[in-house]
Amino acid sequence: MSNKPDKKEELQHKIMQFQLLQQNLQAIDQRRRIVEEHIDEFYRTRLAIKDLENTKINSALIPIGAGAFVSGTLSDSDTVVISIGGGVAIRKKRKDAEEFIEERVKEIEAVLIEVSKQWQSVYSQLVLLESEIGKLQGE
Repeated sequence: MSNKPDKKEELQHKIMQFQLLQQNLQAIDQRRRIVEEHIDEFYRTRLAIKDLENTKINSALIPIGAGAFVSGTLSDSDTVVISIGGGVAIRKKRKDAEEFIEERVKEIEAVLIEVSKQWQSVYSQLVLLESEIGKLQGE
């Protein structure tokens, strides 16, 4: 008879583990989506910088935040101001800015690969645990 409570206790323990892993998987999935959004933003930025090469000096809409813009004149398309973090921005020549953005993309893509590996690992654990729970419930 002592075997039954042990199995019930083991089942409860595995169900708790399963729930924790599900939460972990959701958190990793959210992190993965954020990283993908950053990659998309850098792709758009890289394309915009590349397009500056063919841009003649003319008027432009300059974003000021929250979907608001002001009209302005683009007087120098050869220099780009890039945020490097911590509230610090630097000026770079357009070509150097493209290379800087490309390096950032590579760094963030490496993060995405690691996050995807974490997701796969947790998912595999969930599948295994689900199988173990099913066996315990069938007994």
